[in-house]
Amino acid sequence: INHSIIPNAIDVKKFLNPSKKGSPNKTVIRLINIGSFQDKKNQIFLIQIVKSLIAKNYKVYLEIIGDGKNEQVIRESIIENNLEDSIKLLGRIFDVEQKLFNSDIYLHTAYYEPFGLVFIEAMASGLPVVTLDGKGNRDLIEEGKNGYMIYNQDPEIFAQKIISLFENTNKYDEMSNYCVEYAKKYDIKEYVTKLLAHYQQSLN
Repeated sequence: INHSIIPNAIDVKKFLNPSKKGSPNKTVIRLINIGSFQDKKNQIFLIQIVKSLIAKNYKVYLEIIGDGKNEQVIRESIIENNLEDSIKLLGRIFDVEQKLFNSDIYLHTAYYEPFGLVFIEAMASGLPVVTLDGKGNRDLIEEGKNGYMIYNQDPEIFAQKIISLFENTNKYDEMSNYCVEYAKKYDIKEYVTKLLAHYQQSLN
């Protein structure tokens, strides 16, 4: 029996930004995170990263999309750290792609992530990814090409990588363009083609 692995896929065209503007503006670092509010997603660590960026005199705006059992704890921590103007919890929404279009960098802090279609969605929108090593997402990050993998839960390292993208226009544009092309490999049409070929091979 022949075995092959066909990764999950997305409708890439849904996430292609029709008004992609290129490099981020120089007034605010616009970050986004998407995921259920559960322990392994580790959203509480996002607050430390934002604090680190603000301490370095950067203006930050982070949108967190999702809901779950840890939402109230995270909300309270945002208030305790006086970050209501910098971090917004949006709950579940149906126009995720629009929020991606209005962001510059996708930030992911899960300490366990089997694959992560949200990475592909963000890349299709032109967003480089800065992520904690979640094991499964190692298959998606090409270091310095479509994002950065961080192996220690250190907000300073995250902040440095984010700032390097924010400050280096040419590098950001290069990575953003590569992200879009990389995401196209996971388009649903490509997935269906591979799946049909696999079934045909099995029948033969």
